[in-house]
Amino acid sequence: MFSTHHDRPGHAYTEAEFGALDTAAREAGAWLDWYRATTVTDALEDLHRTAQLR
Repeated sequence: MFSTHHDRPGHAYTEAEFGALDTAAREAGAWLDWYRATTVTDALEDLHRTAQLR
């Protein structure tokens, strides 16, 4: 979720602003997918290996 803040309520977004928000959301989603697939998986595999050694 992205939260934007403006000086006055009722800000009307331009197409360029919507495009920038869409790009940021897509990049954030891609990063989260990568993070889950690499970092979290690696940590769980390491935890599993460590537990098997005990």
